[in-house]
Amino acid sequence: MKNTKQWLHAAKQLCAELGPEDGVDPRNSVRASDIKSKDYKNRQLCKQAARMLSLVLAGELGDPMLQNLDVVNVLTKKDSPFLYVSISCSNTISKQEENLILNRLQAIQGYLRCVIAGSVKRKQAPALAFKFVRTNNEENCDAYSKNN
Repeated sequence: MKNTKQWLHAAKQLCAELGPEDGVDPRNSVRASDIKSKDYKNRQLCKQAARMLSLVLAGELGDPMLQNLDVVNVLTKKDSPFLYVSISCSNTISKQEENLILNRLQAIQGYLRCVIAGSVKRKQAPALAFKFVRTNNEENCDAYSKNN
């Protein structure tokens, strides 16, 4: 008990005020870098998948409709078996063509999963979920065409 009182007295002399972390072993505290490092593998997976999908869609498939697609981003949630792929088209397309593109992507999803599995070191290849994203230029063109 005497040591605790001596420590409190010495600590008060060394600092202006005591905080909640005073007297706690810093090796036991959770660091922000520890939290970030757990998410590192998911970010790495998303970057690798986006790179591979961009390459495959650009030239390997030979489908002219899919060659105009750009991979905007790839996201995943922690412990999720899905990769959420956002794509856009460099050309202005209609809603009907969007649906056609999404159907084609779903049809070749197995092949795309194999390509991603070959480039990523994971036990299981993640399933893909596609979402079409309109860029600002496409939205502006559509708004302009509706007004005129």
